[in-house]
Amino acid sequence: MNDDIDNPADERFTQITHTTTSVDPAYNNIEVAPVDITVTDDDTAKITVSETVFTIAENVGTDTYTIVLGTQPVNNVVITATPANTAAVVSPAALTFTPTNWADPQPVTITAVNDDVDNPGGTRTATITHIPTSSDPNYNTANITIETVDITITDDDSTQVTLSGGGTITETSASSTEITVSLGRALVAGETAEIPLTITGVATVDYTLALKNTGNTGVALADETTATPKIKLSGADAQTAVLTFTAVDDDINEGDAETATITLANLSDISLATNLNGGITPSNDNDPNTTDNTITITITDNDTTTTTEPSAQFAQNTYATSETVGPQNPIIVTINLSAPAPAGGLTINYTTTGTATAGDDYTTLSATTTTTAGATTTTITITIIDDQIDENTETITLTLNTGTGYTTGTQNTTTINIADNDGTNINLNKTKITISENAATDTYTVVLGSQPTHSVTITPTSDTTTAATVSAALVFTTSNWNTAQQITATAVNDNADNPGGTRTATITHTATSTDPNYN
Repeated sequence: MNDDIDNPADERFTQITHTTTSVDPAYNNIEVAPVDITVTDDDTAKITVSETVFTIAENVGTDTYTIVLGTQPVNNVVITATPANTAAVVSPAALTFTPTNWADPQPVTITAVNDDVDNPGGTRTATITHIPTSSDPNYNTANITIETVDITITDDDSTQVTLSGGGTITETSASSTEITVSLGRALVAGETAEIPLTITGVATVDYTLALKNTGNTGVALADETTATPKIKLSGADAQTAVLTFTAVDDDINEGDAETATITLANLSDISLATNLNGGITPSNDNDPNTTDNTITITITDNDTTTTTEPSAQFAQNTYATSETVGPQNPIIVTINLSAPAPAGGLTINYTTTGTATAGDDYTTLSATTTTTAGATTTTITITIIDDQIDENTETITLTLNTGTGYTTGTQNTTTINIADNDGTNINLNKTKITISENAATDTYTVVLGSQPTHSVTITPTSDTTTAATVSAALVFTTSNWNTAQQITATAVNDNADNPGGTRTATITHTATSTDPNYN
């Protein structure tokens, strides 16, 4: 008989006895030899764990496995599940199997514990062991083992970045200070962190940035000549980058000291980190009176004020253009300085004269142009307006005037010649018409080819009024010049039989205007 019990020595014993009864006294209560039976056991005590390897997210991640007995115990079996550390907890902590429920799998729930720690490699591990206790010797600790459960917990805590350093330096050669970028922990193999910086307040020509020769394990520096350099820490033991910020000794008197402000740029881009599950974030000292991860470096100028003022003069004495270029191709007039502009730059004054009219032939100019400190050129931009007036070539003459901080050179005037692209013409849509004699009419139109500066009167005249007459004079203004106007020719009835069956007349047109182009 199958009993589902793991019997000691893997066998059971029983004996069959025999009793005789009969009215025959010879067979009544006669002794019969017993039969001894040995039952070989096919049951093995074991405890099965459904799954032994788990990966769980740290932020309250959970998973479940089950435990079940392999055979029926003779007494209750209690299995206690115990994590080896505080990285995870289990529930319930103990399972009880009875001779009745021994074959029913019982669940154990694993919960990852949030530790707020940036774990190297981005994971933690925990091992759950299982201890059975029972008065059934097959299921007592000494006689049976249970598989452990190995848990990997993926980290969700960021790797913090701290920016420190700064100070005061001068333009004197080799005057420098250090900038330190540190991670909250050293990286391990396979981990990388790219940290972008932002430098404001000074031009990139005012300093150089480089890695310090020592103390930079697994560190690379990129874009160091820009205002947005990047530091990359890679691999085992990479944690700290030390940069050297060195002032450039120029010959410009900047006056007051310059201040460079260095900050951590946006770290939220997940592509900045490799195998750092929580990404990288700026550190926070939780002090409301300080600004985290912002440092300043003051650069003291070592230059004295020069007494030589730069001289300003035009690069060319003439420029040629036309109305056709339009606003898409303005004229750029260059002014050269004999020496770099001083700190604060310069405001250079000029006047505008010439035959061209500001606002009609070109956009109005401001009469000043400015430079930045250290600049040796500046420009004036002139935008030509394409009007529709027929006119001669017009000019714009610029003259430099003296001002604060500069003098004017020998080439202190320049002339821009603007060629016209309009023509003077009067257009008729017909030059020949045929009309029946009996008071019939026909029409043609007249329009100007360009905008006049004053009204234009067009007077039509028939050279043979006995053959045809024409309508009155037309007036074109500066507003309606491009709107065609109509002239009517009327045939005159003469009651004569004309040779060839036709007569002719010629209509001439006279233009009068105070605009010399249309007079």
